[in-house]
Amino acid sequence: MIKPKHIAGNLPLIGRYVYPLHHKKSIFAKPGWYYPKVHSREFNANAGKIVVFGLPKSGNTWIVGLLSDYLDLKGKQAYGDRSRNGITMLHDPLSYRLKIRSDFQRGVYIMRDLRDIVVSYYHYVQTDYYKELNDPYVAYPNIEDFYTQYFLPKLVHRYNWYNHANNFLAHGLPLVKYEDLCKDTVQAFSNLLVRMGLPLDVSKVEEVVEKNNIAKLSKSGKDLWHKVPKAHFRKGGYGGYKDEMSQELITRINKDFELVLGHWGYLNR
Repeated sequence: MIKPKHIAGNLPLIGRYVYPLHHKKSIFAKPGWYYPKVHSREFNANAGKIVVFGLPKSGNTWIVGLLSDYLDLKGKQAYGDRSRNGITMLHDPLSYRLKIRSDFQRGVYIMRDLRDIVVSYYHYVQTDYYKELNDPYVAYPNIEDFYTQYFLPKLVHRYNWYNHANNFLAHGLPLVKYEDLCKDTVQAFSNLLVRMGLPLDVSKVEEVVEKNNIAKLSKSGKDLWHKVPKAHFRKGGYGGYKDEMSQELITRINKDFELVLGHWGYLNR
């Protein structure tokens, strides 16, 4: 249900005066302002959350686990108690509801090749975990049917797939690519900590990277704000779509998402 404050906050000029405190503290206060605004104040682990934004099956849970273990902060639900600190994640498109969250003190956007996401999601919807959590009736005999009958009509619009990354990154959030994490997790995660304005301890980075190795998580799962089962972590890696998709489907996806894939450097990989 839309609340009166959300309606007022979206009115021209009025919103900024009705809720000046929320806008002032938000990491989304103005496009491109993440660094000067966020880095000008020290991260308060007792009062704020770090949020991992990104589309589903992009490695969000992996990043949450790394940050949680590195900072010794528990995973928390994004829409729970705002007074509770911790690490959380969101797939939702950027909205006014997110922009006024003053407890979001740091943020990061994780990105993955959309074609690998399709493959990962295809396997994900077949797990009992997905069926119990989201859709007990999802069933597609092949990845082509999944893409045309489920991914395109349902998931793309739910998450505003074409504009999702642009809307977040326009505000200056640091970007980490899933592929870079796979190539050299220690280096990519270290770089991310620096860009987020968080202290860097390389020895601890190495420790938490080993603890959150995908091969290990696929056998044990991960305790965050709930128990993420091992089925959620399949095998990781990138470029696997070339082995699991027909050339016809790859060509179709390249055409459907040409602007997105091209803009972020994935189209010709």
